Amino acid sequence: MVGSNLRFSSIPHMDKIELIDSYCFSERKIEKFIATSALKELNKCAFHAAYSMKICNLSASKITELPRSSFWDMQTLEKIILPSTLTIIKFYSIRICPKLRFIVIPESVSSIESNAIIFNDILKDVFYYGTTFIDTDVFNGTFVRVHVTTLYKNEKFAKLSVSPDASNVLNELNRPKLTCQCRQRQFSNLNKLTLIILFVS
Repeated sequence: MVGSNLRFSSIPHMDKIELIDSYCFSERKIEKFIATSALKELNKCAFHAAYSMKICNLSASKITELPRSSFWDMQTLEKIILPSTLTIIKFYSIRICPKLRFIVIPESVSSIESNAIIFNDILKDVFYYGTTFIDTDVFNGTFVRVHVTTLYKNEKFAKLSVSPDASNVLNELNRPKLTCQCRQRQFSNLNKLTLIILFVS
């Protein structure tokens, strides 16, 4: 178990950690968390106010429930990767994460409680790969685009209309962006424009 008195910037023996306790990462300076298959349970508020965390990858874990306030007041969080064992997302699970752009909900999830995903300023896209009809007000009236696969047979998800384009849109969001930076340099007595191409993930 990783307890609520965590005071180090790296976590030893990650392959043996089965439980993350409440407030374990609260105000801790850890930019990335990558779970192993040993992890089976989170307690509520596990990642509350982890002010430096950008990525939380739970994909290898065996957790089945995302408890209340798992991701709460995380000002730098950009990406959450949920595991294929997850079945329920609880009330207030993901809230006040102002840099979170999108969420991928795995097909194993069959229950999402009301107000589970709220107050995330720039969250615009939610991807659901399951087939279970979700009728609760997950987003508390906040508009997001819900993308599903063609296997999802309902016109609504969490009170919102759906688009059967999950895979295509997610691939586009994950694709590296091509940006250009131009600057002028002196070559002999001529001004030449040098184009520098940068790939930014």
